[in-house]
Amino acid sequence: MRTLTLVVVTTNRAEYGLLYWLLDVLHRADDVDLRLVVAGSHLSHKYGYTIDEITLAPWHIDKTIDYLRDGASDFGSQYALISQQFYPYLQDTHPDLVILLGDRYELLGFANIAVVSGVPIAHISGGEITEGAIDDRVRHGLTKLSDLHFVGSESFRRRVIQMGEAPERVFTVGELGLEHIHHRQTIDLFATEPCQWHESRKPFMLVTFHAETASGADPLMQQNEVLAALETYLDQYNLLMTYPNCDRGGDILIHGLHDFKHRYPDSVHLEASLGFKRYGQALSEAALVIGNSSSGLYEAPAYGTFTVNIGDRQRGRLRGNSVLDTPCDRNQIITTIAAALQLRQANFIIENPYGDGHCADKILTILRRELPRLTGIKPFIDLPDSGIAK
Repeated sequence: MRTLTLVVVTTNRAEYGLLYWLLDVLHRADDVDLRLVVAGSHLSHKYGYTIDEITLAPWHIDKTIDYLRDGASDFGSQYALISQQFYPYLQDTHPDLVILLGDRYELLGFANIAVVSGVPIAHISGGEITEGAIDDRVRHGLTKLSDLHFVGSESFRRRVIQMGEAPERVFTVGELGLEHIHHRQTIDLFATEPCQWHESRKPFMLVTFHAETASGADPLMQQNEVLAALETYLDQYNLLMTYPNCDRGGDILIHGLHDFKHRYPDSVHLEASLGFKRYGQALSEAALVIGNSSSGLYEAPAYGTFTVNIGDRQRGRLRGNSVLDTPCDRNQIITTIAAALQLRQANFIIENPYGDGHCADKILTILRRELPRLTGIKPFIDLPDSGIAK
């Protein structure tokens, strides 16, 4: 049996949490040589230095790429650093495949280097829509650079095919984030991080709010609307808040979170990153998930937790019946939170449209079958005339 050398790239906390059980499956496979590349905000102390969590896993980190170093805050400098470090790595490693998940802008840098190096790419979570973030364009760009596609639903598969990808190279496997449901272990959420309201009898809401990178909205004004709405619930609920992503506008939002925490130290607990295990525990314990994180649409329904999704960042993304959408307006957020809390008390049956949470094994099975017969020629498949809008 031929050994497959597979490079998996992770650049941030959320993506690593989604990849974790796929990494576990690949690590345990006798016919896979797993090469893990850890980069980006994993290496940033400002964003929690989450490489520490990765070092606790049984797999080895093969390469680190720090493209946020030396004040490289502009995208051009970051892409240059990715190219300078990832290109020679691929030349030395000669992998059979590079695996990329999601829609972070920096993944385009890794994908471009893989393409010019002649290394095929498998992309996970293509075909989705998030019209309120540049992630949308990045995701579709990654689709066109990739050779194999693992998507979360049949509607996503149709979109990838609509972009000219060969149907036999697009596979519906579900969303990786749901794997955690089948491996979950109850842990003490604050065993390692002191929290002033840990012993409080009040329930808590889990809050993460990112900048809308495509809408042109002022992130600070939006955050002010969100925080003003949350203030009205502090008599009844505590807040567990996490940092936004390393996006344009993220630093402003982090500063606003610390100001809010300073004003309400007995009700607000703020962390740069919870790590995927603690985050899963928080999802299961939270009264509600509030903000505009994709986890509110993917994982929260699987944990039986309602989501108040704010603004346009996730606009167009498939969602279950436990996700309540609201514009980024304090009064409408207050009303939507109240509606979600009522549904929570009503034994409402939550439906999740993202599969059964058993996709890591499916992905490995498909890779074993497809990689040996993958050619360097990538076909473009035209839609029939009947499938083209006039």
